[in-house]
Amino acid sequence: MAVYKYKYRQPMLVGQNLNDAEGYVLKLHKWYLDESKRKEENEFNVTFYYRRKTGQSNLHSTTTVKDNKLRFVVNYWDKLFYSQDGLTSITVVPDEMSRLFNFGEMGFNLLRSYELFLINECENSGKNHVAFLEPFFIMDGKKNELKSIPDEDAEGYITAAIRKFKDNKAFIMIPFYERAHWILIVIVPEYRFVWYLNSKRDFNTSATMFDLIARAYKNVAGIKLTRINKKCHLQTGNEECGFYVCYHMWLLSELQVYMLSIWHTVRSLKRKKVNMFICALDSEYSLRQEAIIDDVPLTKDRMDTVRAGICQMIYDAANVKAKK
Repeated sequence: MAVYKYKYRQPMLVGQNLNDAEGYVLKLHKWYLDESKRKEENEFNVTFYYRRKTGQSNLHSTTTVKDNKLRFVVNYWDKLFYSQDGLTSITVVPDEMSRLFNFGEMGFNLLRSYELFLINECENSGKNHVAFLEPFFIMDGKKNELKSIPDEDAEGYITAAIRKFKDNKAFIMIPFYERAHWILIVIVPEYRFVWYLNSKRDFNTSATMFDLIARAYKNVAGIKLTRINKKCHLQTGNEECGFYVCYHMWLLSELQVYMLSIWHTVRSLKRKKVNMFICALDSEYSLRQEAIIDDVPLTKDRMDTVRAGICQMIYDAANVKAKK
């Protein structure tokens, strides 16, 4: 899919891409065009912060503005998301918006924006059996040095997250970036699996990330994990891998609700040491696992659901700043 060549103050949506756009995609594009007339490129960005706030009685997100920057204060995010204490920021600049509008290469900030979108969606709909972690990455392929955002202590971060979520989540999702390619890694604690959802079949990932997860999990729980290359949607272009990771995260966050009754039953019966029907239940669960994701390319409409979610996050942040 061709990526529109970015030029500041010029429309980012053109031709059929513009004709097909709607909702938050159009709103954000119009806001960008209006705002770019008033600001130089080095002054143009949307920055929003997020942090966890505990001790609240409801599950709804709230927003406040301080220092002319949006800050998300989200109650009980710690049930869905593991981050360090304090504020963490995401800044999106026009060049990134251009790639987003045209289904181009997705950087860390755009992918993190979509994670926040999904966290909001899960929180507001009461989906508490999926967890999202900050992206991990290897920037230097020769050193194979793992880092996580925003904490560079990758092993400490993953160890703390596993300790927090291993007994209460069906899926723990980790976006992973290696050699300019995004894949989704999913820890499935109940079955001791680590799924690799790689939209590019000819891309061979290193063992570095799995080794880190396996080592951390063994240290926390004394359990060995099995890596599985999970069937997933097949990428046909060169730059859409970030959209595939985001869509797979959304799909799993939706489908896990469909499987929760079986998941809960299996866990409950195992706690009671009841063996009757366990094999049947596990077989049905495994069958549903196999049917989770098709191995066909994503349609433009499906990728557009990801684009719209990210646009909504950025547009809402921009609007709060503008009202200030």
